Amino acid sequence: MDALYLKESIGEVLVSCITQLALKQPVDPLNFMAGYLHAEADRRDVVRTEHERLLAAEEAKRAAEVRAREIDMLKEADSSKEWLCRCN
Repeated sequence: MDALYLKESIGEVLVSCITQLALKQPVDPLNFMAGYLHAEADRRDVVRTEHERLLAAEEAKRAAEVRAREIDMLKEADSSKEWLCRCN
C-alpha cells in the first residue's frame, strides 16, 4: 500500500530526477536532487494555479450565459404579458 502511494504521488518525478542525476553526475548529488524537486514543485504550483484560473474563468462564462438566458426568458415573459393585456 505504501509503495503504491509513492508510485502514484512522486514516482514519475523521482524517475525523472534520478535520470537527470545519472546523466549530469553533479558534484553534489543531494543538492542537485533538492533543487530539481523544488523546481518541480514550483512548476506544479504554477500549473495548478493556471488550471484553477481557467476553471474559474469557465465557471464565470457559464454563469454569465445562464444569467443572459434568464434575462431573455424574463423579457419574453414580459412581452407575452403586454400582448395579453392589449388583447383584453
